[in-house]
Amino acid sequence: MINQEKKDHILSLIAEIADIQKDDIKDESTFEEIGMDSLMALELAVRIEREFEVFIQEEELMNLRKVEDVFLFVEQGGFID
Repeated sequence: MINQEKKDHILSLIAEIADIQKDDIKDESTFEEIGMDSLMALELAVRIEREFEVFIQEEELMNLRKVEDVFLFVEQGGFID
């Protein structure tokens, strides 16, 4: 399970990029539901790579559809099973 500090940081990044309140984001929210488009998702990927020192390949980025997918990705050090 991802630690709360990392989770909060990821939620803050998403909220900032999507220009919404952090409290409006649920773990099971899809990026579409919170208004994130593909450019915003790319910005999120770049920030996550930089801040959590993980690498997100283009194919992996397309698999990150929900907020909880990002938590899992970071928790597993950049790998999705």
